[in-house]
Amino acid sequence: MSWIIIAGNFYSLGSCYNLIIRISAKISQQDSQPELAIVSGIPGILRERQIKTLRNFTFMNWYCAVSIAGIFSIYNLTFAHTCDAQIAADGTLPTIVKSRDRLNFTINGGSQVGGNLFHSFSQFSVPTGGSANFNNNLSIQNIISRVTSMEPSLIDGRIRTLGKANLFLINPNGIIFGSHAKLDIGGSFFATTANSIKFADGKEFHTSTDGNSPLLTVSVPMGLQYGSKSSSIEVNGANLTTSKYQMLALIGGNLTINNSKLIANSGHIELGGVADSGMVELSWIGSQPKLSYPQDLTRANILISNNSLVTTSGSGGGIIQLTGKNLTIENSRISTFTLGEISGANLLLNASDAVIVKSDRTTQTFTDGLFAENNGSGDSLGITINTNKLRVEGEARISTVTLPNSLGKGGDITINAADTIELSGVDSLDEAVATGLVTDTFGHGAGGNLTVNTGKLTVKNGAQLSAATLSNAKGGNLTVNATKSVELLGVSPADILASGLYTSVQEGSGQAGDLIVNTRQLIISDGAQIFSGTLAAGNGGNIIINASNYINVNGVSPIKRYTGGVFSSGDIHSTGDAGNLTINTNDLTVQNGAKISVGTEGLGKVGTININANNLIQLLGNRLAENEPLDPATDVTFIFSSLFANVLNINNKNDAGNVEINTGKFLVQAGARVSVDNEGLGKGGNININANSILLDNAGNSLHDAGGIQATTKSGEGGNITLQIKDILLMRNGSKITTDATGGNGNGGNITISANLLASAENSDITANAIQGQGGNVQITTQGIFGIEFRQQLTTQSDITASSQFGLNGAVEIKTLAVDPSKGIVILPVQPNDASSLITQGCGQNQPSQSSRFVVTGRGGLPQNPEVALGSDTVLEDIQTVPILTNSDRSGLIATSINLPSQTANEIVEAQGLVITPQGEMLLTAKAPATTPHSSGLNSASCSSN
Repeated sequence: MSWIIIAGNFYSLGSCYNLIIRISAKISQQDSQPELAIVSGIPGILRERQIKTLRNFTFMNWYCAVSIAGIFSIYNLTFAHTCDAQIAADGTLPTIVKSRDRLNFTINGGSQVGGNLFHSFSQFSVPTGGSANFNNNLSIQNIISRVTSMEPSLIDGRIRTLGKANLFLINPNGIIFGSHAKLDIGGSFFATTANSIKFADGKEFHTSTDGNSPLLTVSVPMGLQYGSKSSSIEVNGANLTTSKYQMLALIGGNLTINNSKLIANSGHIELGGVADSGMVELSWIGSQPKLSYPQDLTRANILISNNSLVTTSGSGGGIIQLTGKNLTIENSRISTFTLGEISGANLLLNASDAVIVKSDRTTQTFTDGLFAENNGSGDSLGITINTNKLRVEGEARISTVTLPNSLGKGGDITINAADTIELSGVDSLDEAVATGLVTDTFGHGAGGNLTVNTGKLTVKNGAQLSAATLSNAKGGNLTVNATKSVELLGVSPADILASGLYTSVQEGSGQAGDLIVNTRQLIISDGAQIFSGTLAAGNGGNIIINASNYINVNGVSPIKRYTGGVFSSGDIHSTGDAGNLTINTNDLTVQNGAKISVGTEGLGKVGTININANNLIQLLGNRLAENEPLDPATDVTFIFSSLFANVLNINNKNDAGNVEINTGKFLVQAGARVSVDNEGLGKGGNININANSILLDNAGNSLHDAGGIQATTKSGEGGNITLQIKDILLMRNGSKITTDATGGNGNGGNITISANLLASAENSDITANAIQGQGGNVQITTQGIFGIEFRQQLTTQSDITASSQFGLNGAVEIKTLAVDPSKGIVILPVQPNDASSLITQGCGQNQPSQSSRFVVTGRGGLPQNPEVALGSDTVLEDIQTVPILTNSDRSGLIATSINLPSQTANEIVEAQGLVITPQGEMLLTAKAPATTPHSSGLNSASCSSN
């Protein structure tokens, strides 16, 4: 059971009858019979049509109030004839309202103060097909009209003023424009549900009155003051148009534009929703008004729906500004169109909560959304959206474009969405047309730039952010700044369009714009792409990706039409160069057939891939098909996850691109590869990798060119591969490092590897071979090499080769820096010392001391030479391990040089005596002692020369 409260006045716009009694009723709809209902307060039963009429009839939906007389004639309610009250003065000002036919009204009088003319009405409603004609003096600048009753203004006819006067219509109870509403106003038109207008001198023209004349002023209006509850403004099926260079402003509570057209010729359209107390500021630049909304002003919703059109066109293009809480553009179009030499067309949306642009049409026209078109020589200012959230879905687009005859620059698209941006697409019959954000140039002026600032960007179901050139002019740049993440997910439902970010040259010689992504996390999955390339003579743009946390590039589309990845490439019909690709991140993962490439199928040059990953780069292959890929943007399937900088056109004379990688760990697994191959006439590219460790694991893949690092060529010379590795290079399961020249007279390229340790297993090879040319050079510097060795030809083992089938072989040089265990060891003599040769044979007195010297092996108490006294004690030495002095111990040692004084050797003479000291030591003396010594018990040895 549902309850609906109805309390209000009913109006019939189709006739001169108004219901002048107030109804307060409750409708109780029966669950068993939903077409019937009981209205408490009014006896009887209402049928379905009558229920809908009561349920829907409010001031916001007056057009549904049909058959009012039929409903209430059942209850014998009375109607009053009130045609002459549709426009009526309230008597507070000398306003005079006249009408001969009760359909067309002439408004005279009022109070003129300077250039301001004030009117005050108790009611202001223009009947269907009727008119309200302000008969003002041509010197009047502003006609300011208020409605002081509790009734809304229902405008279903024409409003006309004289001269260039601006018209303010103020009714705080609501304003409703019907399908016959039209404007014939020389100046600007302001329809507002404000409570008052404030002026520069501080005076205020209120809609509430005590019956006395208001205080009027000569000052210009400076603001629209709103109360706590702002009533709504509706435009239903109307066609409202302003004069050239003038403003159409609808400023109320909730604002609804339904199946209507709002048109300003080189002018300004202002749509604002205000929900609570506050002032919308009004300023003037000459005679041109400008409205601004304080940040703390509570805003209401704006809905533009049902094939509505809001547009400005002409010289200068005009300005459109929407300000509210939630701005919804549904199956409708908002556009600026620039003609002539004047610049300045601008489309600005400010939403405190969300902007929603959607279309559920199935026409495949993609004409719903926001558009800024330029067909003049002046520049367009483009489209700016400031909001918390932005959502674009269905066949809707936000687009700026320069047309073929235009000379001016295309407008920029700038999106500032603090929280999220979500783009969700549909299938398209034209692959060049997709849901999303687009800047194109067909003319002579450069295309606009596309800039997105948000927390999280999600692009899915084939939606795209794109900046393209289809002429000789430069395409715009695409920049994404997402503080949290960027997610590019999948393709359109029928696999026709790939979600992603694109800058491109579609036609002509124009340069594609650069593509820049700054975020924490980047996810590219299921065929989605980041692409900058050329399909024509112009050069592709550069791609720069900065993801502070990680990048995950994963997979292909469901039917393998699109390969997910990052591409800077040239189409098969292109002659322009591919751009460079730079990636800075912490971790990079490319898996399940995804790809990072700067290759070309055309005749242009190939760029460079530069990847800096602080922690990890891993390429995980996962074989998908048997065919070799050609172009990531066409119906092909790539076999393995890869980093490519290849030339794929056999007639291309340029060299393949280069790959520069700096990382901690570099893993290439399951058939993945790093490739700078050249299928054309030029050289292979160069690969430089600096890493702590590299693991190549082909997982037994049988394809000869899969799983590894390669810089091969079909006709020219092979490229160069340089690997600088701090720790280990490990190759397994048929992995390859190759710079082969596989055809023609080209020479094999060079391979330079520096690693602490190199290990290879399961037929993993390092090759720099050639067919007719000379083999390349392989230089390996390592402290240890295991499982792989130089051979003249490839075998089933792990090989290092630099051979040529018909030419000269190359050179292989392996430098091992391992420690020699023999260094630092003293070589002992083979024969033992002969003791007899070490003992002196004579002790002649007159022989020099040098002739009596001898060397003693061992210690054991014997003196070093005959000149040293003989000790009586036997010295015992412990047998123990000699301590080893380490480098750290040596570092604390200081070399000291000591200069000893020179000494004259004493003459050796035969001993003449023996003396025993108090300590028991026995000393031989040159002279006999004065006393006879005690016998020592030792026999004296003979020292005679005989």
